[in-house]
Amino acid sequence: MKTDVNPIRLFISGEQAAMIARAASAKKCRPDVLVSALLRLVLEGGMEDAILDGDDPHEVARGHRKRTDGLTHLQAAMLYQVALHSEEDGWCRLPIAGLALVCGDIGAGTACSIINALERQGFVEQLEAAQKRLRPRRLTDFGWSVARQLGGEGLDGSGGTA
Repeated sequence: MKTDVNPIRLFISGEQAAMIARAASAKKCRPDVLVSALLRLVLEGGMEDAILDGDDPHEVARGHRKRTDGLTHLQAAMLYQVALHSEEDGWCRLPIAGLALVCGDIGAGTACSIINALERQGFVEQLEAAQKRLRPRRLTDFGWSVARQLGGEGLDGSGGTA
């Protein structure tokens, strides 16, 4: 059955990813297979309301829930860290692994996905780098306005703080 719905990609990190990995290991399957199987059974069985039991999905989802500014909590954390680690010229040269670590040890792949999402949304711009390992990035004017809301006016784009 072909549908015209875009594919859904989930980025699960931290303790939630560890829980899924442990459960998948116990079932002798990959984590993505376990998640897909569980979601299919829940949705096809009409069990989502019983499982949520009145809880707000945004609150249960943790890192995936959106804030009032439209960012997920992980996106907001990444935006703030790029601002905080920006050098005097406005560029953040902290490697993606470093950004991943300061955002709560989320994993480099997740951090890269978050940076790319922030770029698509107009918060961040990235330099095309000769070395793939170090790709400087900086906040756009729009990104700085949101970062200042997150961290206060002390963030000024010239080395992190005024």
